[in-house]
Amino acid sequence: MSFASIGQPEASKDWLSKTADIEPDLYAYLVLARQPKDLFKTTGRFFKTRVPIVPTSPIPGLLSSYGSSVKSAPNVQDIDFNQKITITDRTIINIRQNASFVKQSIQPLKENVERQMKFVEKMHIQLWIRSPAVQGTLGRAIDRYTKFLGLFKAHPGTLLVPTLDIDLVWHTHQCSAKEYQRKMIDLTGRFVDHNDKIGKPVLSGGLDTTVNLFKIRFGESYMRCLCWDCEASMSALADVENTVNDDDIDTLVQKVQDDLEYFRLVELTRRNGGTLPARE
Repeated sequence: MSFASIGQPEASKDWLSKTADIEPDLYAYLVLARQPKDLFKTTGRFFKTRVPIVPTSPIPGLLSSYGSSVKSAPNVQDIDFNQKITITDRTIINIRQNASFVKQSIQPLKENVERQMKFVEKMHIQLWIRSPAVQGTLGRAIDRYTKFLGLFKAHPGTLLVPTLDIDLVWHTHQCSAKEYQRKMIDLTGRFVDHNDKIGKPVLSGGLDTTVNLFKIRFGESYMRCLCWDCEASMSALADVENTVNDDDIDTLVQKVQDDLEYFRLVELTRRNGGTLPARE
């Protein structure tokens, strides 16, 4: 650790390097560089060495106190610009000001991870990734997600709640931040934030509203069973469309049942650590 950065909180150094894009040591040296020599004093019986005392400046209060809580960060607008501001101070103020737009978007990482883990657990329970109809499930989910976004445009200000399949596509879409922002503006006319901290009572009312609006606008049922059996049946029917006749129904049903039986056997064998069965 360099002498210049001694005394800086770890959260301050982390913010300087990652958010403000300035090296913590550089910032510390800039502050030290503007101090008159007579401000280096001996602290008597407390220290044997001479310790620099930082002069009055808006910068230490602006950046050094920037801790892990973003809400407690000093505001650039609160600085008294009537006092003498050096070029160094103004430069650092500009750095802070340019980076301030991210202040509200920074959230405690631990809480975010915990919330996402709950979502991941829901997806694991569905086990779509090992379903015989996974391709059809995802295709239908994307179509329903697009329609879901259409409700945001048609009903601005309304709380809309996604189903599990739509939520999977929504979370996946957000993994590409720039594309997500562009697509939201294109489809809804604004940026749509996925707020996953809303309580269950509020979500319940929002879900009822979404069910009704989806039915009215698209003539389709919003809530649907997403189990392997139902998804496999829907995929099989979608593949044949209107070409299947009564004689082919029994064959189609048997194929779906055979697929489900085999895929369930594979999953059980995988969980038990056995050798995966070959398909006859």
